[in-house]
Amino acid sequence: MALLLLLGSLTGCYNQDEFLLDKYTANCEWYDECGFLSALGYESVDECVDEQSRADELDAESGVEVCPAYDADNAQVCIEELQDRACEDYEEDISSACEAACGE
Repeated sequence: MALLLLLGSLTGCYNQDEFLLDKYTANCEWYDECGFLSALGYESVDECVDEQSRADELDAESGVEVCPAYDADNAQVCIEELQDRACEDYEEDISSACEAACGE
């Protein structure tokens, strides 16, 4: 995944869809590594990613903008921070880069 981020930063093509998928994947992999995946009702990382993606699809169908003001630079920082977090960081708030990535 780091290669994807590197390629995106070199080409400037890290788009919102890629960011959201990378964000779901990083979250779900973290849940799995830290032993939260099954407690959250998921049997696999893929199931977790699919469910998070589907939730966004439902929001979009309802007219809710998933990422209203996408910012690629903050998106890349967000993914790096999500990939680097430790299991002990469960209580930490979402990073400001993740919030800024979608203009929240």
